[in-house]
Amino acid sequence: MAEINFNEFFKDEEDRYYNHTYLAFILSSIFDMPFDAIIEDSQYLQMTVTPEQITIYLNTVFKLHEEEISKKADEDTTTSEGIKKQTKRWMLSYYKDKCTLEQYTFDYYKKYIEILRTKVGKLLTIIAGISRGDIAGIKEELEKLDIVLDKDGNILRSDIERLVVPTVENIRKLESKVEEANDFSSYFDKKREKHLGFSEDEIYPLPDLQEPLRMFNHSSEYVMLSKRQKEKLEAERTASRKRFGQHLKNIGL
Repeated sequence: MAEINFNEFFKDEEDRYYNHTYLAFILSSIFDMPFDAIIEDSQYLQMTVTPEQITIYLNTVFKLHEEEISKKADEDTTTSEGIKKQTKRWMLSYYKDKCTLEQYTFDYYKKYIEILRTKVGKLLTIIAGISRGDIAGIKEELEKLDIVLDKDGNILRSDIERLVVPTVENIRKLESKVEEANDFSSYFDKKREKHLGFSEDEIYPLPDLQEPLRMFNHSSEYVMLSKRQKEKLEAERTASRKRFGQHLKNIGL
């Protein structure tokens, strides 16, 4: 979770409007780089390894294990030849499997990174539009997220926090996932296989900027619901419970 001390950037706890340029300034301060550089860097965070390179690496790893297994078998003078051959065969089979590229692992990283990069791109586009005073292309997103700017395009402290937290969280997750995906050893140590019964939501992050049905246990990957959004959701849930209760009453339960 992105741990950010917003008190470093604000003089008081009041949820008042701040100059729209302050949003990009805070993000620049957190990453210690110009805002435009944050945008540029996020676009270049991607997988650079290829299946062919990974296969070459895994073949090399297998040969090293093969040599080590053969060496240990030759040096073992206490075990019968039959058991040594059986053990060697089992160990080689185990490492052969470990050193075979699982295509799903490669596809998993590729899809996971693309989802994160798309989310980061959306969040940075919103922040850039607000910070530059050009919201023509992001009005729909602002409405969805319930971010209301004043007549001068300035933004509330609460909305600054709502945007900065998931942006930082997703950039950090993207950096981490790209580093893992470009590490050849990941395809040996962290092989993944597609298991039946798992939904995409359990494996990958949601592409949405918000979790519209979650008022509590909020994840910092998503833009937190605004006070108004929470009140609307609670009202809808209350109305739904009342309708359900009335339905039970009507059927005599």
